[in-house]
Amino acid sequence: MTDGEWLTSAQIAKRVGYKAPSVRSMIVRLIADGALLRKEDPENPGGVVYRKARAPIGFGISRNLADFQSLVQQVRP
Repeated sequence: MTDGEWLTSAQIAKRVGYKAPSVRSMIVRLIADGALLRKEDPENPGGVVYRKARAPIGFGISRNLADFQSLVQQVRP
């Protein structure tokens, strides 16, 4: 996924080479961690699309800590 690119869970599954049910459970966790954004699919009524969140999220780093780290990086010369 590139920044700004909205994809369905089926498209994500195809790109990463996993089965759709496995990807959907990963998506739920990634949304909860703030790593993915979710919105209604404008081309498919009742459908949903996802994209990477802009805030950097690392393994074991909470959303709040990632936001704080991003702010610190912006003010450091």
